[in-house]
Amino acid sequence: MDDRVGYTNFWPDEDDVVRRAQFCAAVLAVTLSLAFQSPWLRIGSLFAMNGVIALIVLQAFDRLSLYVPCLAPAAQLNLTVLFGFVCDFV
Repeated sequence: MDDRVGYTNFWPDEDDVVRRAQFCAAVLAVTLSLAFQSPWLRIGSLFAMNGVIALIVLQAFDRLSLYVPCLAPAAQLNLTVLFGFVCDFV
């Protein structure tokens, strides 16, 4: 833990939660890349999933007063799909 004054974790095992969310995002991205062969469908569904993630996080924060760490899983999802695009063109 950190010895700074006023430092608190929002969740007790925040690192574990983020790692699990990143794993789920990676599995979702690989499934997305394998399910849709068209790049336009992949990028459209990626935008849709990013919007759904943002709405879920906002609703959890507004209604449940719960901070959900979403930057790492969203970045994992986006990078995995974008690296899949690179592999398609190589």
